[in-house]
Amino acid sequence: MSVADSYFDELFRNNDDPWAFKQRWYERRKRALTLAALPRERYRAIFEPGCANGELSADLAERCDTLVCCDT
Repeated sequence: MSVADSYFDELFRNNDDPWAFKQRWYERRKRALTLAALPRERYRAIFEPGCANGELSADLAERCDTLVCCDT
């Protein structure tokens, strides 16, 4: 399935957290587990595909020198 970029532009224009990544316990826990699964404390570079609104990105940025994120 393919969705036009304009769909996501409009979605995020009206709400910076349309899937409640900041608020939902499940999402906060998933981020914590993802970070805990990283074998090293620090990285030279991290690539995060599918970064959505950047909640995980903010945490990853603290663990690396260079962070590259992309979505759509």
